[in-house]
Amino acid sequence: MKRNDYLLAGAICLAAAAFWVFQILNQNAGAQVTVKIDGEEYGMYSLDKDQEIAVRNKNLLVIQSKKAYMKWADCKDQLCVHQKAIAADGDTIVCLPNKVIAEVSEETHTFPKADAVAQ
Repeated sequence: MKRNDYLLAGAICLAAAAFWVFQILNQNAGAQVTVKIDGEEYGMYSLDKDQEIAVRNKNLLVIQSKKAYMKWADCKDQLCVHQKAIAADGDTIVCLPNKVIAEVSEETHTFPKADAVAQ
């Protein structure tokens, strides 16, 4: 490799690192966790209150220290249990066998958003 190849590789690595740092610094903390089962909303829970939520006795979602994680699931693969705790807007935990999705959002209201038909 020539000198210019090393410069190009270094510039690409530097740009990627700068982009990664920018993404981490601009993460918005979430305010609530929305739990859905098979696409239907099961409940909304504040990240400010420590609690344990039994999701149809198939999953146990724990909210602790403004983070949520899946403590227990009755599925074989246990992938949702091994996922990291979620706290930033848009973070999700998915349990495919039980069709459970836990997603963090910034919104703090419980009213559904108006769509074009409702307006």
